[in-house]
Amino acid sequence: MTADIFSEFLRNLDSRMQNQSRKVAIILDRCRAHYTNINLTNVELFNLPPNTTSKTQPLDARIINSMKCNYKKRLIHKLLLSYETKIELN
Repeated sequence: MTADIFSEFLRNLDSRMQNQSRKVAIILDRCRAHYTNINLTNVELFNLPPNTTSKTQPLDARIINSMKCNYKKRLIHKLLLSYETKIELN
């Protein structure tokens, strides 16, 4: 991740959220790429306090594992449904 890529991502996200009349908050770690000086209307950035990595990494691991399990479960369900109905997946 670079600051340029992150800034472009934020601008695109802000534009999408503005079109949908939504507001979102993003919690960021202390990565140098996350320091940006752009004005956002529908995206608010919050930085984690310093020296909290040891507390948040176990949480990250559990969230990532949970997401992977849910993704695999939905993918298998979709594949089985496609097989049973003989409809090709897009």
